[in-house]
Order: sequence, then structure tokens, then C-alpha cells
Amino acid sequence: MAKNKPSPINGKRNARETGTLMPYENVLVELAKRIRSEPFLFVIAVAAILIGLAVAASGLGTSEFRLIVVIIAVLAGISIVGYYFLEVKKGRLTRLDPDDLQESETSTLAELPIPPVFEESRQFARLNLFKQKKDLVIHPMENRIATGAVQLTDHQLVSCALSPWDFDRIALYLYEERSAKPSFGDRMHHVDQEFEKIKASDNRRSLIPLHYAVRSILEFLKNRRQISQEAKASLDDFDTIFAYLKAQPELDQGNQVKDNLQKIIKLLRGR
Repeated sequence: MAKNKPSPINGKRNARETGTLMPYENVLVELAKRIRSEPFLFVIAVAAILIGLAVAASGLGTSEFRLIVVIIAVLAGISIVGYYFLEVKKGRLTRLDPDDLQESETSTLAELPIPPVFEESRQFARLNLFKQKKDLVIHPMENRIATGAVQLTDHQLVSCALSPWDFDRIALYLYEERSAKPSFGDRMHHVDQEFEKIKASDNRRSLIPLHYAVRSILEFLKNRRQISQEAKASLDDFDTIFAYLKAQPELDQGNQVKDNLQKIIKLLRGR
């Protein structure tokens, strides 16, 4: 009996769920990479559009000449639209939309020689969109932690904290979020670590680990009747991170990190 052919619609959906880019997205990705690696091309594209508009408006030259200029301008426009589409789509969030998030470095993580603590970290690194990462990797791990199916040993806690794999550290922060351990100081160290990674990468790293590190501290403070002096002493650090993200709105486009930072700052100032 002949096998049923897979539906093109289902095939398209499965490609999305597994993090595979559609053909038009591959073109735009490559286009964005080229412009990013060669910014002078971007300047040329802008100049071409301006020249094309000027020529079309003034009627200079022959009709063939104007047609060529307009075509060049259109192509330049497509380049710019493609560039910004990718920057918004992948969220120069690194950018946390967080429905779409830039993962400029995670593709290289998938090839790291250092093995991850959790095998899911490889899948996380290969996925392109934050929604995919959240639905296919983060939420399942969150559920396993909530039901007690995942219990991190002391060795795993240390390994996750030091891991270059983003999801290993995210899993740690998810685990901490439901635990009375570690102390505020340890959690704050994780926030500082993620913030420094972002700055050191010239804002090209994902904000997802920072998001969950910050959320871990927020839950820790909300469950405390009294805020410790150690926590209050960190107020300036949270103000600094908030100001940094606010000054670069392209990073946290969905305001998830900033919103949680504001809640933490309010707790530290109000108690």
C-alpha cells in the first residue's frame, strides 16, 4: 500500500518547530550577514536609493538610464529591508523580544568541543527563534524541574554555572528559581556574569540567560519577608544594568528584562 505523502503545510510547520529556516529566510540571513560584515555595502545601498529617487524625480538622462538607476535603487532597498527585517526578527535583542531573539553566537555554540551538562543545550543552540527555544526546550525543562524530575547535584550546579552553553546556565537559573538555594550573593553573581558576557560581546550575545538570572533573583526577593542588607547594597548594580538596557532599546525590545529589573529595584527601595 502506498504511503501517504506528507502535507506541505505540515512540512512547513515541522520546519518551524525544529528551527529550520524557510528558503526566503536563508536569503535574508545571508544578506544580513553580508551587510553586517561589510558595512560599506550598506552605505552604498543608502546612496543608491537616494540617487535613484533623485534621478527618477528629476527626469535626468534617457529612459533606459533612469530604469537602470531605479532598478539599482530597488535592489538597494530590498537589501536594507532585508537587513532590518533580520535585525528585528532575530531581535537585536539579543535581544529579547522575546518572541524573536538574536542568537548571533549560539550557532557557534553548537560546535563547541566542551560537552554540555544537558544534551538539550545542543538543540537550544541550533534553534533560531526564542519562541522555539521556549516551547521546545525551556518550558519542558521548567516542567521537569517543577515536578521534581530534574534534581541538580552540587557538581551539576557548579558545572552549569561555568558552562559556555547558554541553556546549561538557563537550566541552573530555572532550578534556582524554585529553590531556597543558593544565597542572594550567588544569584547576584550569576546576574553580573551574564551582564558582563553581553557587554564583552559588544551586545551580540543573547539576553535569554540574563532574563532568567534576573527572574531568579526577583522570585528570591518576593519570597522574603525582609530584604537583607546584602541585597539592598546591590541596588546600584541593578540601576546600572537597567540604565544600560534602557540606553540601548534594541537589546531588550520586549522590555522583559527591564520590567523585572524595575520590580527588583522597587522591592529594594521599598523595604
